[in-house]
Amino acid sequence: MISLCIFDLDGTLSDTLRSLHYFCNSALKECGFPLVEDIRKTQYMVGNGVHVLLERLLTESLGSYSREQYDRLFSVYNRLYAEDPMHLVTEYDGVADLLDALTKQNVRAAVLSNKPDDMTKQVASRLYPQIPFAVCRGQVDGFPKKPAPDGVFRILETLGVPKESAVYIGNSEVDMQTGQNAGIFTVGVTWGFRTKEELRAAGCGCFIDRPMELLPLLESLA
Repeated sequence: MISLCIFDLDGTLSDTLRSLHYFCNSALKECGFPLVEDIRKTQYMVGNGVHVLLERLLTESLGSYSREQYDRLFSVYNRLYAEDPMHLVTEYDGVADLLDALTKQNVRAAVLSNKPDDMTKQVASRLYPQIPFAVCRGQVDGFPKKPAPDGVFRILETLGVPKESAVYIGNSEVDMQTGQNAGIFTVGVTWGFRTKEELRAAGCGCFIDRPMELLPLLESLA
């Protein structure tokens, strides 16, 4: 039976696109760099962690950039984001109901994100204070980020759960690759930052369009 669901955060449990777009442009503005007005461009910058996000952001804003410009933007972005990481963050409809249902069914929920670890913990706990996440882990310097499977392996080891009893749920090609690299069943959600076609191209063969659809899927995997 499935006893553990490992969730991605941004685009899966939390709708953070408007928030990330806001902080990206706020940091660009403070640095005196051209803004990236189209939120759809920001949508395709996220998923690989803050360093890649800011590299993509500077490429879109400036074309080419110096290390000094990157370090400046990194410092400003982190300061602004740390001041209010919940700004414009909302939950997706039905996710709270899903997490509640999993808790009642004694299926543990964990979070694995490429967002910095402290921000991952803040967003997850403040958005879903009623949910006792078994593990909530974000990116830590020096530890491989997704799509490396190390984070999944650490969660499984911490909780004493075999691969066969866990699923990974996410919204991006990075998430699909993470599940595949870890050798666990992977579920793509279509309400996040990528389309079903993009998820399929990334190797995901199982999709859900609404959060509560995960429950009968878990039963079918038993």
